[in-house]
Amino acid sequence: MNTTQDLPLLELKDVSVLYEKNNVILQGIHFALQKSEFIAIIGPNGSGKSTLIKTIAGILKISSGEFHLMGKPFTGNKRIAYLPQLKKHEIRFPIPVYEVVALARHAQKGFVECLDSTDREIIQDNLKKTGMWDKKDRCFCELSEGQKQRVLIARTLATDSPLILMDEPTIGLDSDSREKLYQIIGGEKERGRSILMVSHDIPEIYQYADRVACIMKKITWNTDPKECQSLL
Repeated sequence: MNTTQDLPLLELKDVSVLYEKNNVILQGIHFALQKSEFIAIIGPNGSGKSTLIKTIAGILKISSGEFHLMGKPFTGNKRIAYLPQLKKHEIRFPIPVYEVVALARHAQKGFVECLDSTDREIIQDNLKKTGMWDKKDRCFCELSEGQKQRVLIARTLATDSPLILMDEPTIGLDSDSREKLYQIIGGEKERGRSILMVSHDIPEIYQYADRVACIMKKITWNTDPKECQSLL
């Protein structure tokens, strides 16, 4: 008999997602994400990468198939750590950097309950990881795009979740910050967290991910980097 520890953290079986007018975005998706695993999702624009991440985050509903999280049918989970794509015109929080990251803790505890010393330690730790602790009192809206992305990565990491979803997290980051992000992901894996990331960083992603999947409505695993590059 399988225990919860034996089961994948995340498992999709023959999952399809349709938009309006029966437009098929994802079709027959099968994959499992294990504990402490880093899977990268790549593919051309419009192939369904962000749709897959949004579906796992609970933003979109599956049209058919099965979706299990930690061995149980998925019914929505506020503990999933989700970083959407950075869109300049949507990110205008007029609050300090520290409070942006604190939102992750409030979202889990409830906004009525005060943060405690553990919450504050988690916020500080993740701002330091992303190199933004010295900007904690700056207004988020005054930061550069790269700095904003680093703060949003810190907020995502501050969510108490075994699963981290990231949609193009390297947007706006310079080469040093991208390298730092992959080091952070390595550290999160060591802590037992699993990461699913949408990326265009080829062949860079092949150096760090445990597995790479190319998606074009369906999934092809561990596709050759040169072949994938020709698709993007």
